[in-house]
Amino acid sequence: MTEDEAQWRALVARVRAIYAGPLVYAANFGKEFESIRFWDALDYIGLDNYYPLPDDYSAAAIVEKVERVAKQYGKPVLLTEAGYSSAVGSHRTPWADHPPSPVSMEEQVKSYEAIFAGFSEKPWFAGVYWWKIETDGVGGPADNSMVPWGKPAMETLKKWYGLPDDFVRGYEEWVGTVR
Repeated sequence: MTEDEAQWRALVARVRAIYAGPLVYAANFGKEFESIRFWDALDYIGLDNYYPLPDDYSAAAIVEKVERVAKQYGKPVLLTEAGYSSAVGSHRTPWADHPPSPVSMEEQVKSYEAIFAGFSEKPWFAGVYWWKIETDGVGGPADNSMVPWGKPAMETLKKWYGLPDDFVRGYEEWVGTVR
């Protein structure tokens, strides 16, 4: 659908006529993200970032692709989705939730760290929406899904966002009372 640039530009113009807030489109990683030509009509470039990470967990190649688009259009980039399962090899298949692989808390932490380390200091980087931080209390050490609750990956989020120690603990206690 994003190949029809003229229709997207017309849609953005119609939305702007009735809505004063910022606009973003969330493009899928790869060809769609890299080939959209109407980014300049939006306020943010949105990327559902499921580019695989290499085995050294360096996000440098991903950052380079994203930076090329950001610089071309002079727009900030939001990772409108990013996430990794807590499963062996999930850095290679970040789009897979509940993969058929054994649990690996370290895998999820390394992948989260790679994204934070690669993107956080870039002036064009506007933030990340982590997939799957839900309010139903799922997660925990036996869960190999993308959910970070009850896993070391939540400590990684807490560290990078500068959250106080009692933030996560308070939420997890609250979830336990509403189940």
